[in-house]
Amino acid sequence: MIYFGSPYKSGESQKFERLADKNVGKYTILKVENNPETHTSCKKLNEMGLITGKMVKVVINDKKGPLTIVIGNTKVAISRKLANNIYVN
Repeated sequence: MIYFGSPYKSGESQKFERLADKNVGKYTILKVENNPETHTSCKKLNEMGLITGKMVKVVINDKKGPLTIVIGNTKVAISRKLANNIYVN
C-alpha cells in the first residue's frame, strides 16, 4: 500500500537500508524508527527536518564513529546508534 507522501511509485521495490551502513552520498529517508532509547534524539532530528521523504547527504562515515550528515542547509553529527534507526534507499 502506498501512503500519501511516500517516495515510492506503485510497483517499485522497497529496499530499506540503515543510514549507518551507507557510504558518502545522497539518500532518501524512508523511515525513522523511534524506540525508547533514541526517542529524545529522534524528536530533535525530526524538528530539524529529518523526516520521511526528505533527502539526506552523508558527508563522513568511517564505519566506526559518528556520521556527519547534511539535512537541508544544516550539517549535523549523529551517533552510529541513532543512524541505525534511520532507513534510506
